[in-house]
Amino acid sequence: MVNKKLINTLSYLGLVPFYVILIFYFFNKNFYLIDIFFYYSLVIITFLSGCSWVRLIETSKISLIIVTIFTPILNLVAEIFLSSYLKGVLYLIFYYLIFFIDKKYITYSPDYIFMRRNLTYLVMLSQIIMLIVIYTNNLG
Repeated sequence: MVNKKLINTLSYLGLVPFYVILIFYFFNKNFYLIDIFFYYSLVIITFLSGCSWVRLIETSKISLIIVTIFTPILNLVAEIFLSSYLKGVLYLIFYYLIFFIDKKYITYSPDYIFMRRNLTYLVMLSQIIMLIVIYTNNLG
């Protein structure tokens, strides 16, 4: 991996807002923090889908290209029309789906896949925590 330290640093810094928003919510229970959390989730899913889409073009797997193209679109529609519960579950599914596609169908270095796995699970953990917050505070 070229510039491995820089890629790792930037990747893990992308994780920080998920947990900072959760911490802010615990100290200041403003509902808009939940919206910001999900907007940021949408941005990250869109970014990951775009990265996968570009790499999938090399594989000629049309069905996977379509999945990665429609992932941000479906999540945007979810952001607009679905409840927080459903958005959270949908984001969990798509985070894992994009990771699965990257791991199985795109050739990346083992170091990158290891980092992506860790980041995916940590982001999914933040999504689960947010779902618990939404459920326990009846904010769905």
